[in-house]
Amino acid sequence: MTASTPSILLIEKKDDLVGKVLKTPDAKTGKPFRIAEIDGEAVSIGTSTGGRLRLSPTVFDTAVKYLEDFECRGDKWMAINDTWFKDLLKAENDGKACSSYVLPILEELGVVEIVHERPNKVRLPGAASG
Repeated sequence: MTASTPSILLIEKKDDLVGKVLKTPDAKTGKPFRIAEIDGEAVSIGTSTGGRLRLSPTVFDTAVKYLEDFECRGDKWMAINDTWFKDLLKAENDGKACSSYVLPILEELGVVEIVHERPNKVRLPGAASG
């Protein structure tokens, strides 16, 4: 991981992120969402349907750890719809699906790279290790 974990980066870059409108990963079907609030407890987002979702800061760290554990960088990408990944993040976020929001926020922080065209995929930036 970088010197700062994603959850720490969220707090450090809070002023740049709050109010920002991002889009879920798919270029054709992605939906806009707005980062409403960031504090030590959660990242609150407003969805395109008018709902609100709270994202635990730990889901951001977990997402990066998962990509690190599976060495997803360089030429190795992970499908965004990876079931294990989505289920893990959902479990970390009190049973609420969240990967479609977590990944674009991580991309905005410069922590991951996303292919927005199908098949959608994600990786950590930089060369593969070893």
